[in-house]
This record gives sequence, C-alpha cells and structure tokens, in this order.
Amino acid sequence: MNRTQAALAGAVFAVWVAAPTAAAQAPIFGVSVNTSLRTCNGVPSSQECPGGSIVKVSRRGGQGMNTVSAEVLGLVAGTKLVSRGFGSAELRPGGLPRLKALSSAKGDNSRVVGSGEAWQTFTYSGPAGIEYRLQGQIDYRGKNASPANALMPGGSSYTAFIGIWDLAAFPINPGAPPFFGLAAYNPGSCGVTPGLLGYASAEGVSAGVPTSFTLTTRACNGGLLTLNVGQQFVVHSNIALFSNRGGFIDASHTFTTVIDPTLSAETLAALASGLTAHGAGVPEPGSWALLIAGFGLVGAMMRRRSRVACAAA
Repeated sequence: MNRTQAALAGAVFAVWVAAPTAAAQAPIFGVSVNTSLRTCNGVPSSQECPGGSIVKVSRRGGQGMNTVSAEVLGLVAGTKLVSRGFGSAELRPGGLPRLKALSSAKGDNSRVVGSGEAWQTFTYSGPAGIEYRLQGQIDYRGKNASPANALMPGGSSYTAFIGIWDLAAFPINPGAPPFFGLAAYNPGSCGVTPGLLGYASAEGVSAGVPTSFTLTTRACNGGLLTLNVGQQFVVHSNIALFSNRGGFIDASHTFTTVIDPTLSAETLAALASGLTAHGAGVPEPGSWALLIAGFGLVGAMMRRRSRVACAAA
C-alpha cells in the first residue's frame, strides 16, 4: 500500500468501529456500509488533506442482513456546495455480493468516503473436489485534478477486494457491532493472512475518465483453488471510494462478484448444483415482478372461487 492509500485507509479507520478478530464457528452472512464527511482542518491547498473533524457519518448493516444502504449529505464550513457519500451492499440470489459507492467532496475543506462490503458462507456438497474462482467487474467514472496524489485538492481514489476465506478464520466476529472496517483497505494477502484461500484486489487513483476493469481471484497456494466435498468457506467483497476538496468518483454502476465465467461449462454446472449459500439473497427486479404476478394470480383465483361458492349457495 502506498503512502496515499495508507493515509486514506487511516482516515476511514478513524470513523469505522473495528471488531476484534475471532474464529467464526457457525455459518455467517451479512452486509455493511460506511459513509462519512470530514473536514481537512483548513490546511492550505498546497498541502495534503489530513482528514479532520467529522461533520456527518452514517454506518449501517450487520450479521444476518441481506441488503443495506447509507448516505451522507452535508455542508462543510466555508462552502455552500453539498458534499455526498453513498454506499450500498446486497447479497444477490445465489448469495454473491453486489456493491455500490459514490464519493463527492465539494469545496476546499472537505473529504468524503463512500464504501460497502458483504460476506456470505457457502457449503460445497458436490460429488468430488472442484476448481473455484471468482470475478468482480468494476465500472466507475470520476473527476481527479490530482492524478499524482489523491490527497491533494480535487483528488479521488478507490480500493476493492474479493476474498475467499476458510470459515473458521474469517476475521469478523459474529457477536460484535456491525461495522467492521474491512472495507478501509485490502484486508488480506496470501501467505500473510491466516485462512485466506484466494483473493483479488485493486487500489489506485481515479483516472478522471470512465473506467472499467475486472478482478479475478487467484489461489493462495500458487495453483488452483479446489473446493473439497463438505467444505465451508466465506466469500467477502468490499469497495471504498475516497475524494477530497473537489474530487469525485462514482462506482454506483455496481461492483458485482460472480463465479468466473471462463471456467469450463462442466465446472460451472457442478458449482451451480453443488454450492449452498447460508443467507437468502435479495430477489432481482425480474424475480420481484414474477412474485407480484404470482400474488395477483393467487388473488384472482381466490376471488373466482369466492364467486363460484356464492353462486352455488
């Protein structure tokens, strides 16, 4: 992690309530978001924004939740422009995360964070061991007047992470408060973080133009990540966006985690039938439409039966 990203991560930790690491024994799932608006303590524009007093903060989420969102809107002293931070997280049907975030710092004395994360336990019950790999597509647009240093005026940056963890080693305590702080930076790396089976991560300064890229997980053993029959593991994704003093970055067009579509058709089919998520996902809009249509059909049938019964009487 470079000096700029380390400073930005530190700013988030000053706001986010981190939980102690504890081995999780039972399957867990949940979502969490963190948004904050801070000052730059009035430092001159020739200096880096140190991240000063908190103006507004909104943190939501927790274990056992499938979807959550939060937003901060506010003015920093000395400006009439409204800064905005936004984050949302959901567990989609099938259990994998979809995250959105936005960070827009207005004026010359503001820093904004928008972030989200989600985690889900899976059990693999297929007939034999199988390769497992994930992808995450990130699309963002932004404005960045300080491409060399996101802490300078007009700067914006991002961090993103997908991790595959052994359930017993996943670093979230199920009994702790719902704001874990993992989205502040890359929470693990192979050979360093116990229980991390595979991961993909990215961090950088906003390019200032619409940008898209894909993260693909790699196994920590240096080869293929193979799921064993009966194995339980946690998929965890996070994204965090930072902007300060006129910077802007928008990834509200979703950071969606999926099973790597480049795996063989046989592997994809076996994973589809052999994986069980331990937390119910949020129905897609199309699924909601089907549910609503189904409710309407049931209502129509009940009304028809009522009319038939009245006529028979």
